[in-house]
Amino acid sequence: MGASATPAVDGQVATRTAIGTLRIAGWLVFGECAVLATILIYLVYADATRDNASTRSAVLVTVYAAIFVLALGLIARGLRNRRPWSRGPAIALHLMFVPLGWYMIVGGLVAVGIVMILLGIGGFVLLLLPSTRAELEVR
Repeated sequence: MGASATPAVDGQVATRTAIGTLRIAGWLVFGECAVLATILIYLVYADATRDNASTRSAVLVTVYAAIFVLALGLIARGLRNRRPWSRGPAIALHLMFVPLGWYMIVGGLVAVGIVMILLGIGGFVLLLLPSTRAELEVR
């Protein structure tokens, strides 16, 4: 099952993939957003029940996580709506997963680190595939 050409309204040929790599990439980013949102809920709970000695740094980590949840949500929505601007930030995000995963492995969280590295490489490859670029109409 490869790409199939369908006639477009303006006379150009639009390419649609049978696999839907853009759809898979969008769901991957959405899943990452959902996991981070779950972690954010835990962080808010932990901040609310924490002693005052470490409140400032805990709140900063929570705010940082909230910003990433928002960014991931916007990127996932952009990919779902086939917005070309969303591809660049999604690629950068997945490139950041690889070193973070490595440091998690070194820090003793081997399973989490391996998953992060696989997500990073998988998302990166999905977003670079010619079929994804065609779906986003990126040259």
